[in-house]
Amino acid sequence: MPLWYTQTIPFLVQNCSAIPDTLLESELFGYTKGAFTGASRDKIGLFEAANGGIVFLDEIGDMPVNVQAGLLRVLQKNEIKPLGETHTRIIDVRIIAATNKNIKQMIAENNFRQDLFYRLSVLPVHLPPLRDRREDIPLLIRHFLEKESLNAGLLEKKISPDAMQILVSYAWPGNIRELENLIRYLMVTTADESIEPFNIPIHVKHPEAGMEPFGSPAAFPVQGAGDTVENLSSMTWPQLEKEYVTALLKKNNWNITWASKASGINRSTFASRMRKLKIKREQRAFD
Repeated sequence: MPLWYTQTIPFLVQNCSAIPDTLLESELFGYTKGAFTGASRDKIGLFEAANGGIVFLDEIGDMPVNVQAGLLRVLQKNEIKPLGETHTRIIDVRIIAATNKNIKQMIAENNFRQDLFYRLSVLPVHLPPLRDRREDIPLLIRHFLEKESLNAGLLEKKISPDAMQILVSYAWPGNIRELENLIRYLMVTTADESIEPFNIPIHVKHPEAGMEPFGSPAAFPVQGAGDTVENLSSMTWPQLEKEYVTALLKKNNWNITWASKASGINRSTFASRMRKLKIKREQRAFD
């Protein structure tokens, strides 16, 4: 899709698994004042807000069956009916949908409407799992390293050929989301400028061992810091950054100048990040 195209028309996104089933219908179709308890004003839905443009429905396999009926009406008649409204409204939207579930199996189990499936399958595109397109992995790794270094304001880390080979050989059951999360983990826990094989978690290096990601319930140590890193999949970027900055400070005996040099940024920027992250040296009690 050309960039200019999405810049001149609405392009709205809704992850169908990221919102409770009871709220998804009102989020997509809108509601009128008094439609339910707490509806103190009219609210237009995603489809009406994207009128004349595109709606991307991610994880559509998680959409409740009752909401699927409303989506089918949008596709068949180009109309919506907000909650509490007595009349329908005409809209003009294009719909892109994505899922990682087996929709045909869901149809057989009566969890997804067959008529909706065929309405959506005008131009199906199958994206193979990451393990089936390993040539993309080095490009994605470099992309995520650049992206996360910019987010953190740090120098971009390099990755050694041996470490790259390990990541290319891994099966990536969680696909790109798992790869992106691992790169964040490595950005936090790798103290040196280059990511080496010893920095990579054991469950990636030795998947045959059947270990949980990041050694759950045990945790993997931060390289040279002496502390442990919890499972990072639920952590935000500021939390990850705080772990990294704290680990550098402890490694360098809370010397900000040394820690900033180790991170590759100047001292004033490092100190500013400490203040923003509210990192202070722990007070020790002496007998």
